[in-house]
This record gives sequence, C-alpha cells and structure tokens, in this order.
Amino acid sequence: KMKMALLLQRIKQFLRRNERTDPPINIEADSFWYRTLKGQICRICWNDILEIRAYKLDLWTFDEVRFSFQMDGWWAEVSEEQPGFKELLKELIIRFPSIDGWEIKGIKPAFARNETILYERPHSTPQYGDRASE
Repeated sequence: KMKMALLLQRIKQFLRRNERTDPPINIEADSFWYRTLKGQICRICWNDILEIRAYKLDLWTFDEVRFSFQMDGWWAEVSEEQPGFKELLKELIIRFPSIDGWEIKGIKPAFARNETILYERPHSTPQYGDRASE
C-alpha cells in the first residue's frame, strides 16, 4: 500500500509540473497591478494608458484571450486566465467605454489572432502658445 501511495503521489506531481500559476490582477483606484513571473510588480496607472489591444493566442486545443496595454515607452499584457481578469474587464469598460463589446471584434473566428485596437488615447493638437507650436 505504501509503495502504491508513493507512486500515485509522484504521478500527480509529474502531471502538475506544467500547471499554470498565473499571478492575480489587483485593482486599485488609480491603477491595476500584478506580479510578473520574476516576482516584480507591474503597475499600470489608468491615466498612463495610451492604447489597449485584444488578441488571442492559439494554444492548439483552445484560444487564450490577452489584453495589451501601451504606456509611454513600454507595454504590458494580461491574460484571461489570470485571477481578477473579469474584475479588470469590468473596470476597463467603465474607464474606457469604447472597449465594450470587445468580444465581437476579438473572439471569432476561433484559432485566429484577431488583434484589435480597442482604445487609443486621442492625440492632442498643439494650442496657440504651446511650446510645441512655437
């Protein structure tokens, strides 16, 4: 009995070796954040977001939806598999209403990347008296 229990335990460990451990997404008043696989905190301030994109990764037997966020000089992304993604999505729709209905643009057809820009911050034009216009 003891050898069988040990064997079963080792089989379970072997099968779990590739299980994902996606870091949870945490939502705050001015930002959201998560820990990277290296343990660093990736914080994205709402006001710093310049662009939001949605796309799918074809993982052979299923697709995984990802959102990419462009800030000034860097990008970050989150996966639908991360705990807190649904809550993040609700907050994004409140703060960036143009992304509402993203599923229609980004999910079909299956197994295609379907990269879609959901939000782009409007470009401001220089006003009279701005240094950029002088």
